[in-house]
Amino acid sequence: MITKHQLFSMMILFEIGSTTLFVLGIGAKQDAWIVILLATLAGLLLLCIYFLLQKRHPGKGIGEMLLDICGPIIGFPLVVLYAGYFTYCTSINLRDFCELVSITQLEYTPLPVIMVIIILPIFYLLYCGVSSLAKLSEILFTIFIISVATIYILVIVSGIFHPGFLLPVLSNGFFSLFNMDLVKTIEFPYGEIVAFLALWKFTESPSQYRRSSVKAILCTGAFLVITDIFILCTLGADYAAISTIPLFKVIRLINIKNIITNLNAVGVVLIFIGGFFKICIFFFAAVLTLEPILKISRKIIILIVGAVVCTNTLSIPGFLQHVWASNYVRTPYVHGLFQIAIPPVLLLASLAKSPEKKKREQHSTDVFPS
Repeated sequence: MITKHQLFSMMILFEIGSTTLFVLGIGAKQDAWIVILLATLAGLLLLCIYFLLQKRHPGKGIGEMLLDICGPIIGFPLVVLYAGYFTYCTSINLRDFCELVSITQLEYTPLPVIMVIIILPIFYLLYCGVSSLAKLSEILFTIFIISVATIYILVIVSGIFHPGFLLPVLSNGFFSLFNMDLVKTIEFPYGEIVAFLALWKFTESPSQYRRSSVKAILCTGAFLVITDIFILCTLGADYAAISTIPLFKVIRLINIKNIITNLNAVGVVLIFIGGFFKICIFFFAAVLTLEPILKISRKIIILIVGAVVCTNTLSIPGFLQHVWASNYVRTPYVHGLFQIAIPPVLLLASLAKSPEKKKREQHSTDVFPS
């Protein structure tokens, strides 16, 4: 079972994940942090939809929900599609972090070697089960928070933090924030919480997972706002928009009296912790989604999904092509479909199905009285 503290740690590390590779909402320039605030509110609304789905199907993961709501004819293809979506998300996140390690630390190491180094501990952790992943999250969460706080302090002490870069605020008006960047920020990272529909069934009680999830969303929003402000106040909006890994650029600028400098390794570890959990949870979600239809050992499913992930990871183009595809293909079509479009329809179908079920039960009671 997953405790409320473990769920809180898992969700924050998952949500932050690969957001550290980008400046969210940068299309709004110096108002990017306001876009994140709006996206956080929208993320809470999405979370309510996921909560209602889980409440109507307690103790079940997304695979069982789809089969219950849609029946085998429609439910089976949807289970396969959702498992494929989670598998693909695992692949693109794995590719992101293979590229990160290649760019920053292991420039001359072949990408497949880096991928194997990253994926092997993930395989082992998933073989151990979700409880092991949850316990690890508590340990790494503490390291993550201390590292982030240290970097923020060092940026300020270095004298490279310039609050004036945030001005003017709302120079193009408030309604200019409601653009494609807001949609992308809702889907990434808040919409990705859909993966936890596969994991909430392992929590101790419904009230605990709801409270922990809401707290995690709010804390994630606060972290992303603060991180965006630090990046914008250090690099400026124009330079941040064209930087490959903006947070890494900020960390490289830290220099205190030529004593505290060259913190690249700290930056890689910090970014990697979030990415590691994003890969693990998407991977686990894909495996758990397939379980109701494959009816075979979870370890065999892990090997099957792992083989697909490794194949997909190597077939994904380079980092810049991946960013382009994320902006113009995955965000408007793929993520929006699985995160925002399908869950409300499933909820409505579940609500519509309940009265029919009650009528059938009442009819069977009338025909066959006890």
